[in-house]
Amino acid sequence: MSGETDDLDEDIIDTRVQSFFDWTPGSDLDVVDADVSEEVRRSLKIVPFLATSPRRDMPLALDAVAIRLGLVGAPTGTPEPVAATDDVARAIEEITHRFSIDVSPAMTDETEFVRRYDCRSMVENVLVVVTDVLDRPAAVLAHARSAFALSDELSAVAYSSPSAQEALVLTYADCHQKLEPARGWSDQGEGFDLGPLVLVLSRYFEQSDPQWETVGGLGPSTTLDEFDADVTRSVVGMKRDLAEKRVLLSHKIAARDLVISIEDATLAGWVHGAQRSEMTSESIVDDIREIVRTERS
Repeated sequence: MSGETDDLDEDIIDTRVQSFFDWTPGSDLDVVDADVSEEVRRSLKIVPFLATSPRRDMPLALDAVAIRLGLVGAPTGTPEPVAATDDVARAIEEITHRFSIDVSPAMTDETEFVRRYDCRSMVENVLVVVTDVLDRPAAVLAHARSAFALSDELSAVAYSSPSAQEALVLTYADCHQKLEPARGWSDQGEGFDLGPLVLVLSRYFEQSDPQWETVGGLGPSTTLDEFDADVTRSVVGMKRDLAEKRVLLSHKIAARDLVISIEDATLAGWVHGAQRSEMTSESIVDDIREIVRTERS
């Protein structure tokens, strides 16, 4: 619309929002042209959601409702370089040496929650955020909800103090009130249990990191050929079970579909290579990355 029409649109919306709080009549759209009235009415459909939002003190960029309505897009601010040498960067560097994860700079949103890194493992996608407000649980939870609303691929958000000595990891479930059988409805107003970033984020990645050392330490063997058929049957059964599982998060759906698409012989070859100490965890990860690059190209 033109600038004049935009001003009219804004005035009408302001009046309609105010009517939600003082019970006054909304603006009369009969005084405007039919085409303008129709466009304004489309805008007014979002007013009930915005007017009753419980987080009126939060920036619009962090409002999960506004994000879901399409009023807020993904962050586009200039990311900080991965090679930064502060405490958080050093903590992330230490974690990358322990786990098979890729780290990239995250786009910022110019709020007090500084989005620093996107950390991806084979099955997890964690956003690392630096903030000074870890003592305000409600604000942190609101930001986490907005982060999940902006990306269906996120599995968790890690919040860290600038010193990296106080941190926590929140999943989608942690950000929403839930019924716990032994305690009743969870209280999201209580404080967080914090720990060093290296420790809390390592614990999260450990839950899904492949335990290559379990087979890597068995040593070479020359009597494994008889088990080839068993390995193939196990691979086929694993893929069948995986195909029947109900997965909700989009990044885990993509991971499941990728595993199912890999040839049985390839999966069996990794098992044989690990059993005979002919393949390392790094070489298997390299093979997987090559498969992913091929799928995307």
